[in-house]
Amino acid sequence: MISRRQVARLIDQAEEGYLHCWSFLERLKAGTLGSLLIQEIFNFQPRLAGSIFSLDQLYREIEAEKKRWIQKKESLSVDWFRRRMKTLDYYREAVREALAIGKDIGDTLAWFFYQNENDLLRRHLEQPEVRHTPPGIGGFGELEFVKKMPIFDRKLVIYHGITSFLRIGDISLVDMETLRVSSVAELKTRQADAENLSITIVCYRPGNESASPSQAMEVTQRDQNLALLDPTAKARLVRQMRKMEDAFTGYSVDANFDFDGITHHDSLRQLIGKMSRRNMAWEKAGDGLLLIGIRKNRSKGLSVMLLSRSRAYTANRRLPPGSIAARIHNEASTENALLLSHLKFGFDPGYIPAFWLDLDLDFVKDVMFRRLRVFSAYNPAFLFKKLRANGFTVIWDSDQAPRIEYHGAVFKASLDSLVGPVKSIQQHLLREETVIKILLDPLQGIESGELPRFESMSLFFDERLSLG
Repeated sequence: MISRRQVARLIDQAEEGYLHCWSFLERLKAGTLGSLLIQEIFNFQPRLAGSIFSLDQLYREIEAEKKRWIQKKESLSVDWFRRRMKTLDYYREAVREALAIGKDIGDTLAWFFYQNENDLLRRHLEQPEVRHTPPGIGGFGELEFVKKMPIFDRKLVIYHGITSFLRIGDISLVDMETLRVSSVAELKTRQADAENLSITIVCYRPGNESASPSQAMEVTQRDQNLALLDPTAKARLVRQMRKMEDAFTGYSVDANFDFDGITHHDSLRQLIGKMSRRNMAWEKAGDGLLLIGIRKNRSKGLSVMLLSRSRAYTANRRLPPGSIAARIHNEASTENALLLSHLKFGFDPGYIPAFWLDLDLDFVKDVMFRRLRVFSAYNPAFLFKKLRANGFTVIWDSDQAPRIEYHGAVFKASLDSLVGPVKSIQQHLLREETVIKILLDPLQGIESGELPRFESMSLFFDERLSLG
């Protein structure tokens, strides 16, 4: 039988690996790795993948034990069976949360290389999420490949098993000169002999029909060893890695965009300052948004937090006190509502992971490692008022999501759901004025003749604007 001690031990071991990986990302962004760059970047993925593989194996063992007890259900005490199922479900949820942390860290690195690969990223996201690394020889082969071959065909290997959003193939190959993804590849593992695995690698570029046909290459464990590179290859590798480090160092998208002008990051920074001194704090952002931070004990390990029977973040704990919630109440509206959500700090399609923003990294780390949670309470009544002031009609039936219509001079546009725009405000802190501009700009472009009149338009929010 799986014990709490066993689950706690493996979660804490994974946390140790995660902390090493997070430290690497921080030093990579700060440009302080120096001569350790090559070795550290090659160690990052095997260490992270090893932690994820261990947790995945534990997850499968929990599932297997559940199946065994279900098969023996008729011969077991009803109360014992229920207690054991509840305990195993609790362990499983703790492991899932620990796995999610690892994937958040892997996403942080992978996003940097995929930030300009919009078409390829879209194709990945069209596929169902691969929640677990494969068991058996297939999984073992993938892990060994990542350990032994961080560079393949002069390309940096990005292993998909450490991410949540890379779903086509098993690895991506990054050109270290351009820092762009050149192809994805499938790994097929077989036992070559008693001591060696043979891995067939099939490289291709999804959606690129003009590319040359896929080629299969077979390698064994002996085929590549970085220690055996000739001096010229080593010098080229050092040069490429230095160029990569220069791209990472000091990287922040805020340098290219006025993020405080289009988001409430200024209010988030105010909350960050308060959370350095308190275990709970709140900050108002704009007219209808409250940010609420709740901190757990930093000194406790990940297993203590994930296996705590109190499970600190209940819905009631997230609710702001009435006196605070009143600050986002619109007395002149009959459409007041209190929508609760949490801020997204990891990967979310269309948005930038918090690690790459100009935010305090200690704060981001505490959120990523579940030591701190940041929630939002949002009243959309103010957004509805601003939408109407800009020519939109807001329709909100009590049993459906709010929707909008826009009547232009020669056309009508409609958006069947405001879920995406509201999510962008609640979870990513876009200002309401930014949301309205995103909705209004293409409509004004059509009215002025600058844009053709399409039947529908895909918006930033993963919503479609229908035109008629």
